[in-house]
Amino acid sequence: MLTFRQDPAAVCGFVAAQAARHGVFGNQAAALIIAAGEVAAALGGTEGHATVRVWRRPTALVCRFQAPRGTAPGTEGIRTHGSVALSCAGAVTTLRLALP
Repeated sequence: MLTFRQDPAAVCGFVAAQAARHGVFGNQAAALIIAAGEVAAALGGTEGHATVRVWRRPTALVCRFQAPRGTAPGTEGIRTHGSVALSCAGAVTTLRLALP
């Protein structure tokens, strides 16, 4: 888990390292890293610190962001690429990278 505040570059580095740790490289990893950077940038305008966690499921690599308590990030402008799906529920934003 990474705790961050207004630092999309740190989030991208963390997600890249976690993707590699879970055996995800190349274009698949890049699509997730780009989307994670956009979510982190959207969270940059919120008060307090946010967190991001990455874990592997049998068919997906999951990247979950938790915004500071009482905030919900604006995710309408976030673009996803490749096999990355975005979902939001309150202060939680989840990215799922479908794996073969």
